[in-house]
Amino acid sequence: MQNKILVVDDEEFILELFETAFSSKGYCVFTTMDPSEALKLFDEENIKVVFMDINMPVMSGLDLCREIRRRDTEAQLIAVTGSPTTSDRLQCMEAGFNSFYTKPIALNDLYNAAKNAFERI
Repeated sequence: MQNKILVVDDEEFILELFETAFSSKGYCVFTTMDPSEALKLFDEENIKVVFMDINMPVMSGLDLCREIRRRDTEAQLIAVTGSPTTSDRLQCMEAGFNSFYTKPIALNDLYNAAKNAFERI
């Protein structure tokens, strides 16, 4: 079974970057800018690793994380943000994220984050 990754971000180029990077490593990648679609994909595709921006319109990554965490306590949820504030890391951990990265993120760090996430499931 191919490892599945969901990427949720409000920037199209970030979605394209993650999709290209993870697809090249053999992952099955789903991307969306829409948190409602993210929840649908998470449920329907039985996804266990999610990378998401924390600052998005409509629904924040923190709220999306809490909703996913209610559905699956074992999923590996990884916060990625381009404009971190002092309290972001604490809020992310309280919301249920497993790890936190700041954009821009080096490709090796991205690959290691995915590898480590799948090892924890």
